[in-house]
Amino acid sequence: LAERARQTVAFDVASAYLRLLYAQAMQAVERQSVVQAEAMLKDARDDLEGGVVDRDSVLRAEVQLADSRQKLVSLDSAEQVAQSALNLAMGRNVSERVRVAAIDWEPPMDLTLAESLQMAVDSRREIEAARKSIAAAQYGAQAAQAEFLPRIFVRGVLAHVDGQGVDVGNVQIGGIHVEQGVYEGGRRAGEAKTARAAVRAAEAQAQVVCDNIAFEVNQAYRAIA
Repeated sequence: LAERARQTVAFDVASAYLRLLYAQAMQAVERQSVVQAEAMLKDARDDLEGGVVDRDSVLRAEVQLADSRQKLVSLDSAEQVAQSALNLAMGRNVSERVRVAAIDWEPPMDLTLAESLQMAVDSRREIEAARKSIAAAQYGAQAAQAEFLPRIFVRGVLAHVDGQGVDVGNVQIGGIHVEQGVYEGGRRAGEAKTARAAVRAAEAQAQVVCDNIAFEVNQAYRAIA
């Protein structure tokens, strides 16, 4: 659980970091769009004064500039939210200013989907925990089934006899015992059915875990492409 928690924190920080880089990149693109829209509006007004275009061209340029400025405002807000999310993931004050370095390289990804799934099978702790749950349930089912078999055990007693009017000495008694329950009102059958149901429940839960992991790996693999 501790290792899984560390992996989750690392993933949250990396995701918040990349979201912040994405927000900053979108800001830079939209700032350039605003500059271009301002230039286009200036050209449209000059052309209008020169009688080259009509008033509609100026209006379209004004609308495009207003739209770019509105998008830039939204991206500024998204960048601030991304900063707060990164601070939260790192355990810092969410209002604290943070500067991140851009990534100028892409991490290598040369695994196939089958190799990625196999790596998940080998690395994900949930799969091992699911296997142990099934094994524990199977042991319970075997123990419940063993209740139908006769019990064979050895008993012995060692006693010292001492007193007046009796023979003084040690008494040793031992023997092999066989015990077989004939009728217990369905208790053993009920316990066996309950144990088998626990095995099926553990197997179903393991299937859910495996399906979720396979879905996550497929989703992440497709997102890379």
